[in-house]
Amino acid sequence: MKSNPVKVSGKLFRYDFDHSVVEYIIKADAETIDAEIEWEQKHGSQLYGVGADGYIVLASAGLRKENWTNTAARKEYLSGWADELEEEATCLADDFVQYELPNMMKEAAK
Repeated sequence: MKSNPVKVSGKLFRYDFDHSVVEYIIKADAETIDAEIEWEQKHGSQLYGVGADGYIVLASAGLRKENWTNTAARKEYLSGWADELEEEATCLADDFVQYELPNMMKEAAK
């Protein structure tokens, strides 16, 4: 059984009670679902991992049930995780601008 999604700092999380893990999730859009169905029919496996509920699990981490049901502990944990995800995204974007974008611009100018 999984909890309803909880939004923290613009990111969605839910708790999987059967496996004692928190999942960082996104809701699949219609285009992604269509691509998933097409891929599964052609290749017999999933491309994005869209669940029956329409969510894609991007990452998961173990967490005791007591820490999920304690609202203050859950909020603190998820806020910290959301901050780490945002920091990682910022670093990736900075690296792209510094290292990849100049090469792409050179290639486009040719």
